[in-house]
Amino acid sequence: MLELLYELTLKKKAIEAQLKAINEEILNNADNLELEDDHIKVSIIPESSYKTLDMTKVKNKEPELYNELLDVYPKEVSRKAYVKVKIKWKKNLSKIK
Repeated sequence: MLELLYELTLKKKAIEAQLKAINEEILNNADNLELEDDHIKVSIIPESSYKTLDMTKVKNKEPELYNELLDVYPKEVSRKAYVKVKIKWKKNLSKIK
């Protein structure tokens, strides 16, 4: 059983590396935000960022001013772009069996 676990883990890591390379290629080269065929739909989610209130600083320094301090204690969060893959299972289910 340990040998099987070892082999599957190696295969999983190899597949994850291939998927990462494919996703990076899609992010860098795709002209459209969505790619689709009969089996799969790929959506490119662009990079984004937003501001939120740093609750730790507010609670520690001036908890009574919580609603007024967004501009004083901003925290910017960035999200990297990523690829979202949706398999069309209903159409492919018969192929898996």
